Amino acid sequence: VGFDITRHLRFDFDPAPTGAVSRASYGVDRITGTFREEITGLHKPLGPQQNIGFKVEGKFELNRISLIDILNAR
Repeated sequence: VGFDITRHLRFDFDPAPTGAVSRASYGVDRITGTFREEITGLHKPLGPQQNIGFKVEGKFELNRISLIDILNAR
Protein backbone atom coordinates (compact mmCIF):
# COMPACT_ATOMS: atom_id res chain seq x y z
CA VAL A 1 0.00 0.00 0.00
CA GLY A 2 1.37 3.36 -0.95
CA PHE A 3 0.51 6.83 -2.06
CA ASP A 4 -1.24 7.62 -5.36
CA ILE A 5 1.33 9.75 -7.17
CA THR A 6 0.32 11.42 -10.43
CA ARG A 7 2.59 13.15 -12.94
CA HIS A 8 1.29 15.55 -15.58
CA LEU A 9 3.86 16.26 -18.31
CA ARG A 10 3.77 18.97 -20.95
CA PHE A 11 6.26 19.63 -23.76
CA ASP A 12 6.02 22.94 -25.62
CA PHE A 13 8.23 22.88 -28.72
CA ASP A 14 10.00 26.01 -29.91
CA PRO A 15 9.32 27.03 -33.50
CA ALA A 16 12.26 26.19 -35.76
CA PRO A 17 13.25 28.65 -38.47
CA THR A 18 13.01 26.00 -41.24
CA GLY A 19 10.18 23.75 -40.03
CA ALA A 20 9.70 21.16 -37.28
CA VAL A 21 13.41 20.60 -36.60
CA SER A 22 16.51 22.74 -36.91
CA ARG A 23 19.87 21.58 -38.23
CA ALA A 24 22.40 21.48 -35.36
CA SER A 25 25.31 20.35 -37.53
CA TYR A 26 25.89 18.01 -40.46
CA GLY A 27 23.63 14.98 -39.93
CA VAL A 28 22.25 16.16 -36.57
CA ASP A 29 18.69 17.46 -36.18
CA ARG A 30 17.63 19.34 -33.05
CA ILE A 31 14.27 20.03 -31.42
CA THR A 32 14.14 22.40 -28.42
CA GLY A 33 11.39 23.59 -26.13
CA THR A 34 10.08 23.99 -22.61
CA PHE A 35 9.22 21.07 -20.31
CA ARG A 36 6.61 21.44 -17.57
CA GLU A 37 5.60 18.86 -14.97
CA GLU A 38 3.23 18.81 -12.01
CA ILE A 39 3.52 16.00 -9.45
CA THR A 40 0.60 15.39 -7.08
CA GLY A 41 0.25 12.93 -4.23
CA LEU A 42 3.54 13.63 -2.48
CA HIS A 43 1.91 15.80 0.21
CA LYS A 44 -1.54 16.35 1.67
CA PRO A 45 -3.98 18.68 -0.12
CA LEU A 46 -3.85 22.28 1.08
CA GLY A 47 -7.65 22.55 1.23
CA PRO A 48 -10.81 21.38 -0.57
CA GLN A 49 -10.06 23.36 -3.75
CA GLN A 50 -6.28 23.51 -3.40
CA ASN A 51 -4.91 20.12 -4.43
CA ILE A 52 -1.82 21.70 -5.97
CA GLY A 53 1.22 19.58 -6.71
CA PHE A 54 4.89 20.33 -7.09
CA LYS A 55 5.55 22.22 -10.31
CA VAL A 56 8.82 22.15 -12.22
CA GLU A 57 9.79 23.76 -15.51
CA GLY A 58 12.89 23.90 -17.67
CA LYS A 59 14.32 23.86 -21.17
CA PHE A 60 14.96 20.64 -23.10
CA GLU A 61 16.90 19.74 -26.21
CA LEU A 62 16.56 16.56 -28.30
CA ASN A 63 19.26 15.69 -30.86
CA ARG A 64 18.69 13.05 -33.55
CA ILE A 65 22.03 11.73 -34.73
CA SER A 66 20.86 8.73 -36.77
CA LEU A 67 17.98 7.91 -39.10
CA ILE A 68 18.28 4.17 -38.38
CA ASP A 69 15.04 3.06 -36.72
CA ILE A 70 15.95 -0.58 -35.88
CA LEU A 71 19.13 -1.71 -34.15
CA ASN A 72 20.53 -5.20 -34.78
CA ALA A 73 17.72 -6.17 -37.18
CA ARG A 74 17.80 -9.76 -38.46
